[in-house]
Amino acid sequence: MKQNSNYEQMLALCYELEGLLALSLERKETTPDMVVGMITEKAKRLSAMASMSPVESVSADSDAEKEAAAVQYEQAEDACMTCQPEPEPVAAAQPVNKPEPVAKPAPMPVAEPKRAEVKEQAFAFTLNDKFRFRRELFGGSDADFADALQVAEAMTSREEVEDYFFNDLCWNPANEDVVAFMDIITARFAK
Repeated sequence: MKQNSNYEQMLALCYELEGLLALSLERKETTPDMVVGMITEKAKRLSAMASMSPVESVSADSDAEKEAAAVQYEQAEDACMTCQPEPEPVAAAQPVNKPEPVAKPAPMPVAEPKRAEVKEQAFAFTLNDKFRFRRELFGGSDADFADALQVAEAMTSREEVEDYFFNDLCWNPANEDVVAFMDIITARFAK
C-alpha cells in the first residue's frame, strides 16, 4: 500500500511539473524566476522519490515480455484520472542517466510592494478557507497549496488559471470546493 501511495505522490508531482513546464514554454522569456525555481525543486523531489522506489528493469526482448509490459501499462493507464492526455508510445527501456545538477538562479532583489500592489496580487482567503481548501483540494499539503497559489499569482488571465487547475491538476469544475476556490482565485481577473 505504501508503495502505491508513493507512486500516487510521484504521479501528482509529474502533473504539477507538466503544468509548470507548459506554463514556462508558453511564457518563454517572460517566465518568472519563481516558476523556474519551482520546476527545479519539484524535479529534485521527483528524483529523490524515484530513487527510493524499487524499480525492476524491464527487458522487452521477447513477445511475451512485450505483451506483459503492454498489459501492465494499460492497467496503470486505467487507474489514472480521466482528464489525462493520451500517453505517448512507450519506447524500449534504456538506462536512465542521472541529470546534471541545475544551477540555482541568483536571487532577485525584491522591492517592497506598495499597499495598492499587494491588494492586486494577494488572494482573499479567510483562515477557514485556507484550512478547508488545503484539506479538501490539496490532501492536507500546505506545500502543494502554497505552490498552487504561487503558480496562480504568476498567471495573467482567468483562462490560464482555469486551464491550470482544471486540466493540469485535473480538478472537477462542478465540485463545490473547487468552485469556491476558483471564485477567490479568479476574482482578481474580474477587473
